[in-house]
Amino acid sequence: MKKFIKLVEIYESCNASKKVQPTKNANKRYSLRDVIVNTNNIASIFEDTAFKQKQRIGHLPDDLDERQSFSRIQLNFSGNLSSASIVVIGDPVLIFQKINEPDGR
Repeated sequence: MKKFIKLVEIYESCNASKKVQPTKNANKRYSLRDVIVNTNNIASIFEDTAFKQKQRIGHLPDDLDERQSFSRIQLNFSGNLSSASIVVIGDPVLIFQKINEPDGR
């Protein structure tokens, strides 16, 4: 049975120039968007501490609470044998609880 949950994804914004970048991470900025995830495709969920560091140095949106935690979700797609990962707001336990709630809220 398929179940979908709504999460908030952190993704790399495309506002930096791709032509000239003095250092690898100098112009990286991130934005937020809602994402709907099929829970049948989730292979793993783990804390992503690298995004905590990105928040400290000002790469994440300013309106995020400094106490916020981040999780990386590994998604597997059996139909075409591919995978992807996304970073979402919330710690792994919170995401796990949301997956296991009857209504996914």
